[in-house]
Amino acid sequence: YVTYKSASDLIGAERPDTSLVGIGLNVVALAVMIPVAVAQRRTGRALDNPAVTAQSQETWVSNYLSVSLLVGLGLNATLDWWWADPSAALVVAGVAAKAGIDAWREAHEYPQQEQRR
Repeated sequence: YVTYKSASDLIGAERPDTSLVGIGLNVVALAVMIPVAVAQRRTGRALDNPAVTAQSQETWVSNYLSVSLLVGLGLNATLDWWWADPSAALVVAGVAAKAGIDAWREAHEYPQQEQRR
């Protein structure tokens, strides 16, 4: 959906509204979630727990989404670059797709690794 909506907005030159609330919420989300992702990764590695480590990767994908949204909203609000928000969303869609593929592969490899132990 993100890919479709972003592409259609770019093709149709749909201008997003300026959202100071969105910018503020993303700043708060990043201030909270970046330390959470770091703590999840450290904990997952310390416990040798692939589920917690995988959760940290998902949290980082969420952080990338927040950063791209913040950049897109910020460029639209400050420079009137309407295309920045849907362009950033396309990047996030690619990152999320890669993370999903990686998680799928790891999920299929994990049972095989457990059988070898």
